[in-house]
Amino acid sequence: MAEPTTNNSATFVGYALYTEFRKETHTLQIIYTPESMATLPDTTSGGTKEVYVPTTIWRRQISEMNPRRPWRAYSQAWKVINDRREYRHNNSYNAETLTEDQAVVYAIDTLLFMDRTFQSIMEQGWELYKEPLVVEFSKEDLLDTSNWNTPNALIRRILRSRKAHDFSDDLFATKTSSAV
Repeated sequence: MAEPTTNNSATFVGYALYTEFRKETHTLQIIYTPESMATLPDTTSGGTKEVYVPTTIWRRQISEMNPRRPWRAYSQAWKVINDRREYRHNNSYNAETLTEDQAVVYAIDTLLFMDRTFQSIMEQGWELYKEPLVVEFSKEDLLDTSNWNTPNALIRRILRSRKAHDFSDDLFATKTSSAV
């Protein structure tokens, strides 16, 4: 079966989740990107290299006073990341064949990482604005994330999706409404 691709022909590797929260005149934007392993160009050798990229949270808080804040990236604990990266490097860059118990442990680690973020947001009084959006995550986005660079192509797809789902164009001036 052919590998799915995005409209711009970048290789599709998964889905990212975009959420937007509001509090007074502030907007908190959060993007959750999936973990993945990809073959990427190696500029030092001219060949390719295998790169493991953990689940990452991109977030920024904007307001009328700071409408262009940069995105910041956060990932799981380094022990979780390094254990999984080390396994792949020692096994021809293949992902582990997990037992059901191991899969549950990895899934729980990832969910706890994301849950801590959601808990913090709720404790601070943020309210979900509209519904979360699911957007394609490409190999280009993966490369940017692996280098801790903002995945701008992903953000452009999110902006198009926001428009298609009637999100407010004015990110920082829309008052909070009830979550969907």
